Amino acid sequence: MALIRLPFSLAAAALVVGCGATPSPEIAEQGGEPIACALGGAERLEADCMLVRASDGGELVIRHPDGGFRRFVGSAGADWRTADGAQAVAASAPQADGTIELAVGEDRYRLPPMQPSENAGE
Repeated sequence: MALIRLPFSLAAAALVVGCGATPSPEIAEQGGEPIACALGGAERLEADCMLVRASDGGELVIRHPDGGFRRFVGSAGADWRTADGAQAVAASAPQADGTIELAVGEDRYRLPPMQPSENAGE
């Protein structure tokens, strides 16, 4: 088995690129609003993800800075689930400012306040 050795500068660049401080230009071009997220078990929420609401209000898509995404269906403050049903969603109670947090696996997302007409429950 052959080992591949990368020069230090190339390895360091790969680590910096993996940090993903802001959504990629491709994600930002797709529209939506920046939201705070903590991906892969990160402790701190950062405004790195983009929230895109379906035109019919029945689905939310959260795009990750690396191009990944999650789709959610639910209602403001309750009964959230992933659109594909693969993993369970834990939703916090609405905070005083109306935000809620959704957690799926090691990923967490802080959603802005939503009006009842902006969700699938209506």
